[in-house]
Amino acid sequence: MLLNYEQRNSDFLRAVRRAARRNMEQGTTLNSRALVREVLASGAPAWYITTDYAWRRLKLLKAGKLHTRPGTLRRIMLYEIDALLRQACLDNPGADPYALLDDILSGSAATPSRFFISEEYALRLFTGSARRAPAIPRPPAGRHRRRPASRPGHDKTTTTT
Repeated sequence: MLLNYEQRNSDFLRAVRRAARRNMEQGTTLNSRALVREVLASGAPAWYITTDYAWRRLKLLKAGKLHTRPGTLRRIMLYEIDALLRQACLDNPGADPYALLDDILSGSAATPSRFFISEEYALRLFTGSARRAPAIPRPPAGRHRRRPASRPGHDKTTTTT
């Protein structure tokens, strides 16, 4: 089973390929940044978060204890979910709010207005640089790093009293 962000990335890349195919059929030139912006502004097929996570975050948001800066994509997403939950609670008085939130996040209600990922990350996803493993140089096999002379080694014969 894919993790939520992996599914989101997969759906995003699928939407980019569809938009690129559509632009090629129309004969427009492909600009990667413009293509990514177009897909980000389109609606996402799912919320990609669990009900428990959203419930906890909404409680923090309502209490004013959410530790994300105003205007961040996560906060904007939570405001959107909160507005949908408030409307669902008004439409279904007496219903369990957690169950309503689960319905919203399962996709039976409104879908998100956008993909809630930054343009730079989306561009890296599109170009493939976010999917590659970072190149970390490994030390040569069988060799140990020497301790600098400025840092003396520990004396193992020293005892504490």
